[in-house]
Amino acid sequence: MRNAKTTAGIVALFLLLQSAVYSAEINRSQAEELLQQCQAQRQENIAPLKQEVIEDCVTRQHRDRDYCERFNRNYGERTVTGAQRGMFWDLPVCMQAVDAQNYFKKYPSRQVFNVGE
Repeated sequence: MRNAKTTAGIVALFLLLQSAVYSAEINRSQAEELLQQCQAQRQENIAPLKQEVIEDCVTRQHRDRDYCERFNRNYGERTVTGAQRGMFWDLPVCMQAVDAQNYFKKYPSRQVFNVGE
């Protein structure tokens, strides 16, 4: 019974925090900060995957480490043809940053973006 109450409390807290986030306003400088946070989180998530790909290149493909690092230097980013979007843009901070950036491009004279708009 206590676990059910704890779970219900956590869910209620999450919903409260989520509604607070979605009712926030973001100005242009905050949008830039969000984009920087997004890029930092993306790189943090991409780094171990990139390292695995490099190690696979060295061990299984028997390539030189320098070659493998150069070849995979943009791992996780948009493909050369642009056919595939970079990895981890679906992180909440990234989605919010992109929404704000798109809003400010669409409405260049506006100074504040209402999240969830």
